[in-house]
Amino acid sequence: MKILVVDDDPSVLLRLKLILEKSGHQVVAATNGFKGLQQYKMERPELIILDIEMSDMSGCDVARTIKRCAFDKLIPILFLTAVTDDKIIAECMEGGGDDYILKPFNKDLLEAKINAWSKNVQLFRESAQSAPG
Repeated sequence: MKILVVDDDPSVLLRLKLILEKSGHQVVAATNGFKGLQQYKMERPELIILDIEMSDMSGCDVARTIKRCAFDKLIPILFLTAVTDDKIIAECMEGGGDDYILKPFNKDLLEAKINAWSKNVQLFRESAQSAPG
């Protein structure tokens, strides 16, 4: 699975890249929201891991933009964040997020969620291909 990781913390990006590549995923990284949007348009990832709080634009704004661009294509967005305010998380989920994990994150939980979303993406593709018309 091609995964776009957007986080302004280089240590988080590196840890995610190592974990995801070890699990067999192709990783595209971006250090802020603007670069994340550029990478999304160029790379067309199958899943996005996105921080909520970044210096240039919020992850919520990035998610909204990606969901508008994706139209009816399933592009799961998993927020990976230190934000614990339920109101902010709810706003981000309503704006385009599909799931979230709190930082510091547990590697096993992250991998389980990615595997679950990978299955959902596969099922979505299969149903779209077999749909009439």
